[in-house]
Amino acid sequence: MRRVKAFSNGSFVAEADVAENFFTRLRGLMGKSPIRRALWIVPCSDIHTFNMREDIDVVFLSRQSEVLRIIEAMPKNRTSGKVRGAHSVLELPAHTLRSRNLLDISTIEFVREGHYGG
Repeated sequence: MRRVKAFSNGSFVAEADVAENFFTRLRGLMGKSPIRRALWIVPCSDIHTFNMREDIDVVFLSRQSEVLRIIEAMPKNRTSGKVRGAHSVLELPAHTLRSRNLLDISTIEFVREGHYGG
């Protein structure tokens, strides 16, 4: 699975695996505990947390990487509903965004591992 680093206005958000085929998108973070790395799901406009062992932070992004919706600590066994205009979703361990003071971010940039930092 490909891996990226996510940044917002130069601030590190998370290291994420990329789920970009049917099977990796279907599996998502189900059954993983503790969640050690974020997951960027492309394409995606809605998610569920069935069979999850932990709550997660969720960021819905447009094709232009604009933040459309943030769900902080989405509980297990829930659905997000479809987010209009969403092209991808970043799933992170619960409270990651709050602990990094990133609840008001407007964009996220994804950079392939080995291609960040100038």
